[in-house]
Amino acid sequence: MASPDVSKGLKIAAGTVATAGILNYVYPYWGHDFNILKFGIGVLSTVRKNVEQKRFVVDIFMDKVARHPYKAFIIYENTIYTYGDIDRMSNRFANFVRQQGLNSGDSIAMLMHNEPAFMWMYFGFAKLGISCAFINYNLRGESITHCLDVCGAKLMVVGQGSELQQAAQDVSTQIRERNVDIWSFHGDSQGFFRDVRDEIMQSPDDPIPKEARGVHDENSISTFIFTSGTTGHPKASKISHFRHMMSCYILTHQGVTPEDRMYISLPLFHSSGFVIGMCLAIEVGMTVILAKKFSVHNYWDDCKRHNATIMLYIGEVCRYLLTLPESPEDKSHSVRIAIGNGLRPDIWSKFKNRYGIAQITEFYGATEGPFIAINNDNTVGAVGKYSPFLKRVFGFELIKYDFETAEPIRNKSGRCIPVKRGEIGLLIVPINERAHFDGYSGNKKLTEKKIVRNAFKDGDQFVNMGDLMVLDKNYYMYFVDRIGDTFRWKGENVATTEVSEIISTHSAIKEANVYGVNIPGQDGRAGMAAMVLADGENFDPKSFYDHVTSSLPTYACPRFLRMMKTLETTGTYKYKKADLVKQGFNPNEVPETLYYMDMASSTYKPLDNSSYLHIVAGKAKL
Repeated sequence: MASPDVSKGLKIAAGTVATAGILNYVYPYWGHDFNILKFGIGVLSTVRKNVEQKRFVVDIFMDKVARHPYKAFIIYENTIYTYGDIDRMSNRFANFVRQQGLNSGDSIAMLMHNEPAFMWMYFGFAKLGISCAFINYNLRGESITHCLDVCGAKLMVVGQGSELQQAAQDVSTQIRERNVDIWSFHGDSQGFFRDVRDEIMQSPDDPIPKEARGVHDENSISTFIFTSGTTGHPKASKISHFRHMMSCYILTHQGVTPEDRMYISLPLFHSSGFVIGMCLAIEVGMTVILAKKFSVHNYWDDCKRHNATIMLYIGEVCRYLLTLPESPEDKSHSVRIAIGNGLRPDIWSKFKNRYGIAQITEFYGATEGPFIAINNDNTVGAVGKYSPFLKRVFGFELIKYDFETAEPIRNKSGRCIPVKRGEIGLLIVPINERAHFDGYSGNKKLTEKKIVRNAFKDGDQFVNMGDLMVLDKNYYMYFVDRIGDTFRWKGENVATTEVSEIISTHSAIKEANVYGVNIPGQDGRAGMAAMVLADGENFDPKSFYDHVTSSLPTYACPRFLRMMKTLETTGTYKYKKADLVKQGFNPNEVPETLYYMDMASSTYKPLDNSSYLHIVAGKAKL
């Protein structure tokens, strides 16, 4: 017979099991919800405590430096940079910067590929309370100067690479007209920039006193990250110190440890590469294997050589890796967790099984949006799970929308209309004390345009995330597509207005309507332009190719052209896109002359049935 204590314990255990059984029957999501809320409250509490103490991302980095200064922080091109190495270089840089008249509260811009200097420069600026704007290294011409304008940069630092040097050189006159200095750390034989390498290396590596940062709070700007949108030019999303700190902690519950080694080939100017990848690595204290750029042929070799255990992805990366010839060596690596977004259901299982990735942590978020969803249980295609209770806690809604205007549809009372479970809806996220929307620097009109007011009651405010989502019968959330005047291609959001404006500056083009079209087997949408020629002009494919490639990032250049006599508009004179999108680029269904972008020949070529079949079979490089 069991002792009284054992009997009592058995009764308690039985009662607990019975209670759990009842809870599961009444509300089967309670365990999941409890874990999510427990983690979320813990993260929020930790971040709040840090920002109240004026501790920001640079302080998290300094903690790791103090804890393990000789541990590898960045491995780049087979060279190891320890936490201490990056700290000392950031001190040298900060001491140099202080002598140049830059102070707390100033903003600077960085035009750089992935390299260790990106990080020690960032930390050097952060130690002085200077905000950093990360410029997309694919940008050219006016887009670069626009970025400097909206973030109020006093300086632009140009990184390694002749193409970056040339891009900055092309607009150096316009930059100097704005009283913006240009520095290079990698030399400048042309004399266009100030080469500061020797000056930095001669600066002392004395620690920077915390007082040098000035007075900052959680709402002060840590970084500006640029995102394409409906307006044409890149928009500067303001990343506050609070938001930046949240990014350090939000994925720490995904089984990552200090012993992990994360492979990052995504650009650090992007929120995925820097805000998610680097910040997670810093908080956990792990090692980062940093690649200058993504290379499909070097990817797994890099992972194997450096024993990477975590890979950071966007959906296009996974799709490119699946194009490699299958090999018995496909699983001979150490990667156990893949963290990222945009991995579509059609290749999810194929990628996971072929390369033996144990855990896919797919998340959803926008650089500027106060919302993130995380797939915690490997459910194929999902970005998260939101039970009725969690949905109420987070307060987001999926609502009906107008495809043409990309705006919410309202009922007779002027309120937004939620969609039913299983229906596709436009995601809107509440703005409140817990969820801030910092908006875009230098453009109040754009910030206001993202806000949906009086959605369900007078005075409420929501952010229009611009994304279509669906909640299935089990409350899993899935990303469907973007709407409006943007489409996603090669992991980048393309603004149709900007592309249309560039196209229209070509002397032979009267007007252009740009949109995205689906290509079977490809992520996102490829750019297509319906164009009308100016009177008396003939179309020169080579001239047009040179025009768009010299003025736009490669990912934004239209892959297909459709020569039109007229372009149809709405009653408010906006170009109609819906029918054009549906018709796509099939020459058997489109009556007008079509062209496709042939990058190998550096021109546009006529699109006939043969080339169309070649493209949809995935044999063409687009």
